[in-house]
Amino acid sequence: MPIVFFLFIFIVWVILFSMHWLVYASVSRVFSVALPHWQFILGALSLSYFLASFGVRKMNGVVVDGFYFITATWLGYIFLFFSVAVIYEVVHFVTKYDSRVILGTLLFIALLLGSYALMQGRVLTTRTYALTIQNLKEPIRIVQLSDIHVGTVHQKKYLTEIVEKTNELKPDIVLITGDLFDGSADIDASILSPLNNISARSFFSHGNHELYEGLEQVRTTLQELDIELLGLE
Repeated sequence: MPIVFFLFIFIVWVILFSMHWLVYASVSRVFSVALPHWQFILGALSLSYFLASFGVRKMNGVVVDGFYFITATWLGYIFLFFSVAVIYEVVHFVTKYDSRVILGTLLFIALLLGSYALMQGRVLTTRTYALTIQNLKEPIRIVQLSDIHVGTVHQKKYLTEIVEKTNELKPDIVLITGDLFDGSADIDASILSPLNNISARSFFSHGNHELYEGLEQVRTTLQELDIELLGLE
């Protein structure tokens, strides 16, 4: 198992390094800039998220949490920068034309999109659907909560906001359908305690991030809360 795990990490690192390299190669060529020892810099950037993920598992504190937030944010940005770099390089391959204005604009758009996504990550979005169910004797209001990702970034305060918003909707049943846990840090019942304040009967089913956390750990933690578990017994 450790061999498979480290092989997986290595493959992902190679992919991330390749993404960093393409962005750097495009910027370096078009803007005529060069980083000294760029191989080590790109290698460290590609490895930083893994180091941060390991750090928050082993240590507590503002420094490691901040480092994780920065590296996770950069991971999102590099995917966007890579995407626009691929588009630019395809056009360059066909036309042999380089333009600082075009590449700079594409990178700036990617920066704006990443910043917008970062801000939207804190926004609680509610969508309402009305369904007609045959033979249902009286109306029932169900609130579904998904992808909360409690962990290093979103913690007890954020979960409290979600519970307050949920209760405002006056649900009859609450369904928590996966990725309650982020998998980035150890979670205990005290961080999840706001869920006990949900005003309706609550059910939980796991998602892929609970697999990262470990289903046994998830089951043990949630058993301390007033939530009925589905598929974890």
